[in-house]
Amino acid sequence: MKHRFRFIAIISGGYNITRANLLNLMVMGVGSNVAYRLFGAVKLNKIEMWNSGNAVGAPSTIALEWLSNLGPTTEISDTGNVFNWAHIVTSPPRTCLAGFWSQSGVNESEVLFSIQVQAGTTVDVWIEVVFGDGTGVNLTGYTQSGSASLLYYGALIGQGTGGSGNLNPVTVTGLY
Repeated sequence: MKHRFRFIAIISGGYNITRANLLNLMVMGVGSNVAYRLFGAVKLNKIEMWNSGNAVGAPSTIALEWLSNLGPTTEISDTGNVFNWAHIVTSPPRTCLAGFWSQSGVNESEVLFSIQVQAGTTVDVWIEVVFGDGTGVNLTGYTQSGSASLLYYGALIGQGTGGSGNLNPVTVTGLY
């Protein structure tokens, strides 16, 4: 299945995105502060980011760095302002870690790419997923309680960490 997830950055900063972050983008509520991972594997297809800047004339820079253990890293950035928005559209290069399938339970803490965002940046993540066949994982540490058996979108950063999340999903059914 292919799907696009949309997120809004709450706090400006640089963030590392791991395999676990992508695997936890959609979860099912289980009970108090616990969710069940639905994805058995995920493959990143494309990232799109844009930001309008926060003040007239003030520059706003966004950036993405694809990490690789097979060759050099690749960084893409753009600077804009309220009249000319910063905008990035990029797919994982062949030699980067994010260009391969990420499987649940396999090296989940590995960082696939890093992003630099300003508050208000919109980030679209385009992925392909394979749903787990009875091999899901219970995830703990969510700050919100999800209702049992309802589906939720997770934050790109912050889910299951006990924090309020950053890069929160643009949805009414977020859990982070």
